[in-house]
Amino acid sequence: MTLRFQRNIGILDMMLRIGISAVFLYAAMGPGPLIRDSFAAGVVTALAVGNLVAALTRFCPLYMVAGINTCRTD
Repeated sequence: MTLRFQRNIGILDMMLRIGISAVFLYAAMGPGPLIRDSFAAGVVTALAVGNLVAALTRFCPLYMVAGINTCRTD
């Protein structure tokens, strides 16, 4: 049995997700972090990493559930 995910994240969406993830990671883990509460920093880091993984794989499970597809179809 093979599990294959169909891409549902387009190029612009992917670039925005990578940029947003970088900002969140910098805010939570950068030098002199902007988020001082360790729990909140952990939550923001987890969200940023999840968003980064979705961007790099170009598959978002929430998009699949909602029926959203920003990928160009030819």
